[in-house]
Amino acid sequence: MPDIYKCETCDFTSSNKYNYNKHIMTPKHLRRQNTTSNLANNDKYICECGKSYIHRTSLYNHKKKCGYIENTNKIILSKEISNDLILKLVQDNTNVKSMLFKQFETLQEQQKLVQNENKELRNQINELIPKIGNNNTVNTTINKQKFNINIFLNEQCKDALTINEFIDKIKITLDDLLLTKNKGICEGVSNIFIENMNKLSVYERPMHCTDAKRETVYIKSDVDSENGIYGGLSQWEKDEKNKKLKQAIKKVSCAQQKKLDVWIKEHPNWMEKSDEQDEYMSLIKNCTDEFKEEKVIKKLCNNIYLNGEDTNSS
Repeated sequence: MPDIYKCETCDFTSSNKYNYNKHIMTPKHLRRQNTTSNLANNDKYICECGKSYIHRTSLYNHKKKCGYIENTNKIILSKEISNDLILKLVQDNTNVKSMLFKQFETLQEQQKLVQNENKELRNQINELIPKIGNNNTVNTTINKQKFNINIFLNEQCKDALTINEFIDKIKITLDDLLLTKNKGICEGVSNIFIENMNKLSVYERPMHCTDAKRETVYIKSDVDSENGIYGGLSQWEKDEKNKKLKQAIKKVSCAQQKKLDVWIKEHPNWMEKSDEQDEYMSLIKNCTDEFKEEKVIKKLCNNIYLNGEDTNSS
């Protein structure tokens, strides 16, 4: 009796090991595993496409018409990796050394950044000490800043795109995929946001940062977006704990994963070429890798920071 190879994630069974190994490298298998892992860590009602809902019924109604779910059998990660693939990854010592070196460089950069921030914080404290006795002046300045930002957003930026309109207009290219492959998903997603944001004027953008250090962000969104209703009334509001921005980052990340289909169409024989197999595995790894949204938010805040000249012109 021949051996049976079974993938529990996709309910796939084969008596041919080659077909089984070919299956676990398909986009369908890789995407499904990654989606299953992400959803297990989230208590909210979240669709595979990245949209989240407070109520189960809202998620149910959304899934009836979600085009993304129809394509979920195209890109998915797997728990079961063939022995041959494991051996190949272990033997790829050069890539492992390169990754460790990059991590070390990143740690050094973070340490330098913390030192600079601490130095700047001490300078700010020294500047504030003489003003402690005059709380009225400080409060007046803060209230004036809040007044200026509200006028700027609600008057000069009243016709800006909502965050969902902005994401819908993003066109992810193969160049975006290659950047993610070479520099990682944080750099790739950040670049997609920044490039598309730079195509808009300051007044058309769906988000503005008023404090890059504290990552204070104002976002224009649909009033009923929490319930899955888009295209109605919209408003500017401070994004508490960067909740909406993190959702937007996740949606862009999912959209980039879907773009892997284009790469596959342009490389129809990738399974037969070792160099294209390596490129595909790198794409899959970096495009579906877990990452911290905070790194992307930090880059975005530096790019969409609102200077005083913009608000004062209101």
